[in-house]
Amino acid sequence: MFKRLTRRKALSSLAALGLVTWAFVPNQAATAAPLRAAAPTAAAAGCPDEMPTRIAAELAARVCGKRIKATAMTTQTDEYYINPDGSTTMDHRYRPVRVKRGEDWVPTDTTLTAAADGTVTAKAVAASYSFSGGGTGPMVSAEAKGTKVSLGSPLGALPKPVLDGPNATYPDVIPGVDLVLVADVDGFSERLVVKNRQAAADPRLAELGFAAQAKKGAVKADKYGNVQVVDADGDPVFTGAAPEMWDAAEEAATLRNSGTPGKRARMGLKWTGGKLKVTPDAALLTSPDTVYPVTIDPSFTAARSSWTYVDSAYPSSTYYNSSNDATAGTSNGGGYKRRSFFNMGLSGMGTGKHIVSATFQIYETWAWSCSARNVGLYRTAAIGSGTNWSNQPGSNLTIGSKNVAYGWSSSGSGGPSSCPSSWVGWDVTSALQDIMNANGTSITFKVQAGSETDNYYWKRFQNNPHISITYNTIPATPSALAMTPCSTCTNPATTNATQPTLSAKVSDADGSAQRADFEIWTSDHATKLSGGSVSGIANGATGSWKAATALANGTYGWRVRSNDGTDYSAWSGWFGFTVNATPPNAPDVSSTDYPEGDWAKGAGQAGSFTITPSGSNVAAVLWSFDGGAQQSAATTGAPYTLSWTPAADGPHTLQAWVRNTAGSLSPVTTYAFNAGKSAITSPTDGQTTARRTVLSASGSPGLTAVTFAYRRGEADTWHQVPAADVRKRSDGSAVTWPVAMSAGVSPDLVWDTTHTLAEDGLIQVRAEFTASSGTANSKSVDLVVDRDAEGATTQPVGPGSVNTLTGDFRMAATDANVFGVGLMRSFSSRDPRRGSSLQGVAAIFGSEWTPNGLAQAGQGTFVQLHATSTTSIELKGEDTTVAFTKNTDGTYTAQPDATNLKLTYDTAADRYTLTDTNSAERTVFAKVDPSATAYLVRAVYPAVGSGSTVFVWEPVAGTQLARPAKIIAPTWAAAAQSDCDVDTLAALPKGCRLIKIDYATTTTAGAQLGDVAGQVKTISLWEGGTSAPQGLSEYRYDDLGRLRQTWNPNAPDVKTSYDYDLNGRVNRYSPPGELPWTLTYGKAGNPDIASDGMLLSASRPTLRPGTPSETNGTATTSVVYDVPISGAGTPYPLDPATAATWGQGDPPVDATAIFPADQVPANHTGRGGLAASDYGRATITYLNASAQLVNRAEPGGAISTSQYDAQGNTVLTLSPGNRALALGQGPTAAT
Repeated sequence: MFKRLTRRKALSSLAALGLVTWAFVPNQAATAAPLRAAAPTAAAAGCPDEMPTRIAAELAARVCGKRIKATAMTTQTDEYYINPDGSTTMDHRYRPVRVKRGEDWVPTDTTLTAAADGTVTAKAVAASYSFSGGGTGPMVSAEAKGTKVSLGSPLGALPKPVLDGPNATYPDVIPGVDLVLVADVDGFSERLVVKNRQAAADPRLAELGFAAQAKKGAVKADKYGNVQVVDADGDPVFTGAAPEMWDAAEEAATLRNSGTPGKRARMGLKWTGGKLKVTPDAALLTSPDTVYPVTIDPSFTAARSSWTYVDSAYPSSTYYNSSNDATAGTSNGGGYKRRSFFNMGLSGMGTGKHIVSATFQIYETWAWSCSARNVGLYRTAAIGSGTNWSNQPGSNLTIGSKNVAYGWSSSGSGGPSSCPSSWVGWDVTSALQDIMNANGTSITFKVQAGSETDNYYWKRFQNNPHISITYNTIPATPSALAMTPCSTCTNPATTNATQPTLSAKVSDADGSAQRADFEIWTSDHATKLSGGSVSGIANGATGSWKAATALANGTYGWRVRSNDGTDYSAWSGWFGFTVNATPPNAPDVSSTDYPEGDWAKGAGQAGSFTITPSGSNVAAVLWSFDGGAQQSAATTGAPYTLSWTPAADGPHTLQAWVRNTAGSLSPVTTYAFNAGKSAITSPTDGQTTARRTVLSASGSPGLTAVTFAYRRGEADTWHQVPAADVRKRSDGSAVTWPVAMSAGVSPDLVWDTTHTLAEDGLIQVRAEFTASSGTANSKSVDLVVDRDAEGATTQPVGPGSVNTLTGDFRMAATDANVFGVGLMRSFSSRDPRRGSSLQGVAAIFGSEWTPNGLAQAGQGTFVQLHATSTTSIELKGEDTTVAFTKNTDGTYTAQPDATNLKLTYDTAADRYTLTDTNSAERTVFAKVDPSATAYLVRAVYPAVGSGSTVFVWEPVAGTQLARPAKIIAPTWAAAAQSDCDVDTLAALPKGCRLIKIDYATTTTAGAQLGDVAGQVKTISLWEGGTSAPQGLSEYRYDDLGRLRQTWNPNAPDVKTSYDYDLNGRVNRYSPPGELPWTLTYGKAGNPDIASDGMLLSASRPTLRPGTPSETNGTATTSVVYDVPISGAGTPYPLDPATAATWGQGDPPVDATAIFPADQVPANHTGRGGLAASDYGRATITYLNASAQLVNRAEPGGAISTSQYDAQGNTVLTLSPGNRALALGQGPTAAT
């Protein structure tokens, strides 16, 4: 009876379309006509047809080359498709064609069924209403936006209805009169069918009163006869068009083209006494010409978007939002003419749209014949509830006409036809673009017959037209213009680069990736000098372009625009800049407190240093002490004096340089000085050694010789380092204490530390000097002796790798690797309980395995962070550690070899953020529990435009330990980083994936392999929006908690197996589908560092050629330690004197050989165990005193060389061929 007014979101405000219907034509079926299919596009195999979000659909459309539906944007009337070029297609229906049921959309279905409470409801409609199941209750109850309305029967109690599709017929509510309620997709209509003349004479039909009640609203009737129910704010939520009545002849005239019009009349309507009172036309009811049945149709339906038709027969009557068909033309030779208007709101589309294409379609259900006739589409001014024939808006644009005929049948409407019902469409692109260009908020279309006097032009249409609009949002003008490098970075900028990098932020409301076009012009903007483009910039991201040609010193301007593949943005404003590429001169440095090259003052004593710029155009001085953090101070050229306090005695350097106003840096001035009177310069304080240590010291020129000593701690006495354990680094010669110094500097000595010390641990080392007048001692430094220390060169052996100094065998496994994140584990033969040693992290795979991969590869292997003091932070990983020092201003400075890392702390959230300035990736560390001491990886955020990876940790009950529970990251088609940054599976949206780690709650391992409480049981992959996980890995353990089997649950018969020795070392490894490896460990090499955990060999059976499983012997890779470098049994002499012949100043001190399967050595210790001739097939690695690879000897004797600086950076390499040339042994050597 009423029409429900709805407000569409976003582009669904386009639903302001209205269809004109004959007031006397019955409601058409609620089922929407199928649309013409869109033209197919070529697409990659396996591509989806839909994706959850707009951004996901955009990515898929670009990859697949076809349009993709963005399902999250779907409404009852609208569907949105993202096209490969980034444009959007909106398919809009005036009335709902789908409704939400749970998480799914289902087609509308107006079929009526009896509800459990006795009322009658439609199966799937957009409006909320119910019909009476019979009796005295409300005839109709409806609700919209909190306002409820009930409508009573005008003829008393109702019988039980007869249900037939959308129709509920209440037979003989009075004799000869049926009441019919018709369900529609967004409302309902009511009508009385007077079946004969006797029934028409019933006085109860003289006036029909519909009792109406509104809760949280009010009922109104306007001067045009339209009915409204308004909410508390006065906004209409239900409407009803002015009522009409007609006889059967009138209906036949339009349904069967009888040519003889029947009778039709408007009825009066008023709201009084709590009732809507309708007065049927008595003359029509009683006329002898009336053909029964007569339909009395108050036309009260639920409201939808605005449409109307106008009728020349009733020029002052309105039919706003009628439930009848839309019509155009005449069916009685011009006696009355009808036109239909459809209004569409455009505010949801926003402004700045380029209409690529737009088509208006309406479904023609009836024509006077199958002989085609024109019907035209026009653009008009807007319509309203008072629009009628007399005040209808005129046309302001003729869009076009279509010569068509659809739906006629000799059997009447809906019968078999040679021209069946079909869609009629017009291109409305330019009409819609005109409105957009004028910033219009709505567009109204009129459907009008080509002739309004010829019955053959008569047409009827469904009142639910369709409009398809493909539009593109014109990109916004690029913003945030910037350039690098620059000293003055605001517009106008100053730079020292002849080819500066220009950047700007691009944005597009459609979310499309864009191209940025850059141009550089002369300062007067008269001549373009350079230009270029950068493509594939994510929406909202910054695009950067480096000038293609070098610019001379001078002033210029640049600008930028963007393109989304369809449209260009406007050009940005001009950004001016000046190029000054001439660098300044190096500064002078002086100090009276610490004179250059001298020894003065000492640790903890401040000194003043003056940096004096040379020349003009200076903006700042910069400096750094001992390679530490760079500091700066502004100056226009005046000398700058700073204060610095050395923390330790010994040599120090101040590096100083200046920057001019363009940002150019001068050459560096290095100022060397010494604090105190003497210092030990190697080892550095806190250094760790696995075997040997370089010893060196320096002091004032009065110091002539040095002896090195050590002690276990302050309670211990100082012991002289045994001279027998020390050699000169330069030539390997023996030393006697004291060793002579030259100009206050000792030679580098190599101390075989582990030969001197039987046990590992912390020791202190100092230099004891002999002076021309007495003795002096340096301050001591700490040295950690750890025979299991990492850092030495490794070589692949069997299923893992071996540390060539310590013999530690490492083996790793990857159990899950998706979306760029892997969950891995590793094993160490010298530390078989290493899985329990990660501070704050539980041994989730048992003590034998260390969990790895708890961060993305882009951030290295950092997994946890510790505050080691109030001013120091230690960032720890699986095989690396980086230290940070807290500055007085609260910032942090990384150690010298990690200056690309920036660390910040959020006090409120108690979180640290690590940023790699090279890649723009960020890693967030947080505590899993406030009482925990370790900060663990919480999330990894790649650069802008990429997704995030979120590491979700959980505490282990009863401990201070944590373990990973989930690793969440977006897929390639996810929307934004925050979409997937959730901690629960239920909250994980579509488009996201996660690795879920499940732990056993009870121990079942015993005589049979099983679970161990608290250790990983399964790892699975979850997709957002689904409930079934995809298994990635499962685990089984033995009764000692050791991992014994793992497999992919999709292939449970293909298992990886491990066996262990009594110490927990893996001694047998059986990979799936391969023959097993046997790993043998034992002590070998120099007894000072020998360990039971050193790898001796890795072996596996070999297959007989041509057979899949028959074995034929065993292939063994062997390791030999302590290979002699000189003297007896030396395969290749590499003593210092020999190495010096090709200029190698850092000779090796240790060597290890790897033997292939075709040569098995008789001993795993080279010195005294093998002859020089026993290494023919071996590859030998040679290490210096810092355990760095300095030489490699391949089988046959080809030897390469590498040399390093003090920071461990490679500074020189010699291939075997170049080394031979250096020795005069190559093919071009002199003869």
